[in-house]
Amino acid sequence: MEAKKRPMKFQIPGQKPRAPGNREPAFKPGRIIPPLLVVLCVLALILDYASRQRETIVEYAEYNAAQLTEMVATEIAATVGYAESSIRGIAVSIGAGMTGPELKDPRTVISPLTENTPFGAIEYIRADGMNIMNPGEPFDASDRTYYTEGIRGNTGIWNNHHPKVSKETLVNFYTPLYYGGEIAGVLTGYLESRRQISPLLRMEFFGAETIGFLYEKNGMLICSSREDVPFVPDLTVDKMIEGYGFNEAQEKAFREILNGETNGSVSYRGAHGEGRISVSAVPGTDWYAALVIPASSFETVVGASTRNAAVLIVTSCAVLGVYVAYLMYRSAVERRRMARENEKLEEENRRFDEENRRAFEELRRANADLEENRVQLEKARDEANVANRAKSTFLFSMSHDIRTPMNAILGYTGLMEKELGDPEKLADHLAKIRTSADYLLALINNVLEVSRIDSGKIAVEEKPVDLMDPECSVVPLLENEIARRNQKFEGTMDITHRYVYADMQKIREVMMNLMSNAIKYTPAGGSIRMDFREIECEREGYARYVNSIIDTGIGMSPEFVGRIFDDFAREHDTTESKVVGTGLGMAIVKRLCDIMDARIEIDSERGKGTTIRVIMEHRIAEEADVAANRKVPATEQAADIAGVRILLAEDNELNTEIACAILSDAGAEVEHAADGAICVEMLRERPAGYYDAILMDIQMPVMNGYAATEEIRRMEDPEKASIPIIAMTANAFDEDRKNAEKAGMNAYVAKPIRVPELKEVLSRFTK
Repeated sequence: MEAKKRPMKFQIPGQKPRAPGNREPAFKPGRIIPPLLVVLCVLALILDYASRQRETIVEYAEYNAAQLTEMVATEIAATVGYAESSIRGIAVSIGAGMTGPELKDPRTVISPLTENTPFGAIEYIRADGMNIMNPGEPFDASDRTYYTEGIRGNTGIWNNHHPKVSKETLVNFYTPLYYGGEIAGVLTGYLESRRQISPLLRMEFFGAETIGFLYEKNGMLICSSREDVPFVPDLTVDKMIEGYGFNEAQEKAFREILNGETNGSVSYRGAHGEGRISVSAVPGTDWYAALVIPASSFETVVGASTRNAAVLIVTSCAVLGVYVAYLMYRSAVERRRMARENEKLEEENRRFDEENRRAFEELRRANADLEENRVQLEKARDEANVANRAKSTFLFSMSHDIRTPMNAILGYTGLMEKELGDPEKLADHLAKIRTSADYLLALINNVLEVSRIDSGKIAVEEKPVDLMDPECSVVPLLENEIARRNQKFEGTMDITHRYVYADMQKIREVMMNLMSNAIKYTPAGGSIRMDFREIECEREGYARYVNSIIDTGIGMSPEFVGRIFDDFAREHDTTESKVVGTGLGMAIVKRLCDIMDARIEIDSERGKGTTIRVIMEHRIAEEADVAANRKVPATEQAADIAGVRILLAEDNELNTEIACAILSDAGAEVEHAADGAICVEMLRERPAGYYDAILMDIQMPVMNGYAATEEIRRMEDPEKASIPIIAMTANAFDEDRKNAEKAGMNAYVAKPIRVPELKEVLSRFTK
């Protein structure tokens, strides 16, 4: 015990000692009041400061607790988002590689995919609800939530709390699996909550370990940060509230946080001690994370401040100045320590944000790759569907359009066999057979023309031309048909620049198709007008022209105008309209216009006629350019091949018989070779000049026409090596003509054979 201090006795020099009865009291209460008041004021200030300092630190600690809980929730959300993206990507990959709506052995396809995914296992539930990935026999999963939602086309999460399935909650991610645009089944993968989610809940708060819980919105526990907590599927929020001893106000505040799906915290005091529970909703889910932070964590932060306040209170009366200095010093130390803690937390936050950013960037790239793959797969699927529909349409139209004239040819051939004695009927039947054959040839030529354009084998070849030259007009070729149908025709022209660079062959083909349609679909007595005029052109050195064809024909519906350029497009078939056509003319027109950068416009109304405008731009030329390009017509020769000896190389017997008959009727002598090798040998065995020309088929066995021609051109005898060789083949493309010229052939005649053309070519090279 502290010894009692005795009062000191002293006397001022010159002062008389007081009498014992008159001594002043040793203690005067009035003297202690001023310093006591000062001390009390200082103590009050110190206590107020300490209280406010404690509240600040507690608020700061609570703020950091909230930040820590939100960080945990965000990291769990990132894990969930990555799992959802992974299960969608795996479903797209499996759907793209499936060969049927059901996998025969899903393990060989699905098992390898789990190696690079977050899932402990991936399961496949067929459309009928049978789960065929679990060990053992397949089982019916049609009543499971992940199946019923996935088969409706939904993607989501389902938590399995069944202790018989696993000793922990399994977090299932499910998504529909598409095959051929239809849902073929449901793909599901699960995360193990203890191994993959619980570590995210393990946190320290100012050196003290927290306890983390992850709950569903319905209050069911998903997992805990405590490994010693057994799997209890019925550990709900209600039991948590009961175990942590919430009073009525605390329970109300806690439930308001959960029901509002917002973040917040609430104090507790019960069987587990006292502290604070911080709650944060997990973004993108109906989960929320709860961190239980014991009061000792907060006391660690504020304890030093409280102890310092107590020391200051005890020593404040003696060393008020030292106390103030000490308080300031401790406050500065505390601020620096808190600043360091704050810096550490900020650094952790920055590190976490950076990791989050990288993770989200990887997810974004993965999603972008998956989306690109999905788009490419859908594009490939659409292209395949379009190709299949186009092929079906082509085959259907070709079958119909070929069978119609073939039916006429075969039918009239049968009639001719019965009417051989009636020359008049035979002549009529032959004329109709020729008409049907001409239609067949036109159909084949149109199909080939479309194929050549689509394959990119046609290029624009512009040459200087005179637009007012009659050779540039298609009207002379159609005058007889217009007169035969008793139609009225009027042509007008109003142009300034008549000399331009243009591909007249393609322009004539476009105008021939448009004029032919106008003639075919305009009844007898109707009128057709072609108006060719020049309009203003902003392009320097170019002129713009509009060629309009106006008829008073049957017209078209707006619906058909929208698809008039489709292959085989006809508003009415041949039977209904009584107009023969292939349905390819306008398709060829559109393709040729696109190649020449021309624009085509159509105005039509049923029963009132059609107006078609073709708008083109041409580079302006000079008259001298046109004159230099104009060809001097060759001297016409009489198509006489009488007495000409011809070597025919042809492997088809029917074609051989027809060619021999045509040539013999014209007075020519014909010898036949069944293939190219025999043709070369026959020419080699005969003396020079024995044959006047060779008609050479291209596709033949043993040696084709190209090889045979090249062999002949290499012969030592110059007269034999230079013999005229004319290709006579069904290969009718421009590239076939070029290949024939490259092989050394002199001319080219396409099948079916037209007698005047064949005689003219032979006459040109043999006379």
